[in-house]
Amino acid sequence: MKNLYSRWTLLFIILIDGIGISIVYPTFAYYFLADTSTLFSAQTSYEGRLFYLGLAFAIYPFFMAIGSLLIGKASDNWGRKRSLLLCLSGFTFGFFVTAAGVHFNFYGLLILGRAIAGLTAGAHVIALASMADLSTGKDKTKNMGAVIMASTLGFVIGPALGGILSSADILPFFSARTPFAAVGLMGLIAIALTQLYFQETFTRKPLASPDAVNASDMNLFSNHHLLRLASVYFLFTLGWNFFFQFTPIYLESFFLVNAATTGGFMSFVGLIFMGAIVGIVRPTLSYVSLVNSLCIGLVLLLFSIAIMLYITTFTWFWIIVIPFCIGGGFAYTTCLSLFSEAANEMHQGHVMGIGSMVKSAAWTLAPIISGVIAYFDLHWPMIAASLCFALGLGLCCHLKQNR
Repeated sequence: MKNLYSRWTLLFIILIDGIGISIVYPTFAYYFLADTSTLFSAQTSYEGRLFYLGLAFAIYPFFMAIGSLLIGKASDNWGRKRSLLLCLSGFTFGFFVTAAGVHFNFYGLLILGRAIAGLTAGAHVIALASMADLSTGKDKTKNMGAVIMASTLGFVIGPALGGILSSADILPFFSARTPFAAVGLMGLIAIALTQLYFQETFTRKPLASPDAVNASDMNLFSNHHLLRLASVYFLFTLGWNFFFQFTPIYLESFFLVNAATTGGFMSFVGLIFMGAIVGIVRPTLSYVSLVNSLCIGLVLLLFSIAIMLYITTFTWFWIIVIPFCIGGGFAYTTCLSLFSEAANEMHQGHVMGIGSMVKSAAWTLAPIISGVIAYFDLHWPMIAASLCFALGLGLCCHLKQNR
């Protein structure tokens, strides 16, 4: 029963992490770019606003990349519970500071809040490691699937919640600050649940076998298998985020949709992603190896985004995003499982920290690169995504040969 409470607490932490990441996209896109925005003066150009928006998107994962590896490794020494409470406290404070920055139209305070929340956003890394601690060889994939479900549900809820809570048309006191205050309140709930129900999952044990991976083998640049896997994961995540982070701007520019419609579309993306994991990816993994499943995912992503470049109606955009999300479900699930397989139980926090660092680096670079290349043509971020998937597919084939 204690393990059950711990698992549900971990899944809630991962859920609010997904909400915290995704809630900003419809909220910030409209807050920064709308003609009615009060954040900038009327003289600020659209390109200037796009630059500041990209920076606001990028600052969170940039600091997340710094914090995740350190926090993941530290949890292998300090224990999971203390590390979780530390991270959740910083995450919660950071979102309240962000809400204050939006309330006062103070860009510097907004960026500070995003930086604090990002630096202490390692709770999901510790939650992943804790879930691995609670898993045996037989149910590790199942538990990782539950983790991905919770994270994806966060990405379903986040954009819709951001669109709703930032709309004064729904309730007069809703504004762009409300979504961030709501995530801060969720953080307080997570702290209480962790303190009350989460049981420490990590205990130091002697290595189980001479084949177990030791700490020096977990160096990203000396472990060639881990480096190849990290490279594929980076390219997949970079390509996915060219799409996911730039889509609100793409939809607003080409299809003239508002924040609520954008939030609904982004939630649809998350819903299909989650449905694909449950209904397609998990059954497939019973018959197809992890690396082959990863290749399937990258092929679907590459095929779908190539078609998106030629779509001129919003209806078709909703349709073609379905195979795109299925491909993302395959790629994300298999990458997480492959990372967990790359370490024994003594180094789950460290290896998950490496995975989070790689993901955060991609989340950081995507809005910066998109902001630069979109200045020349709004299709270029989609083209960049297709190149990432193509390169990732090539590396995946190499990973398969050397496995």
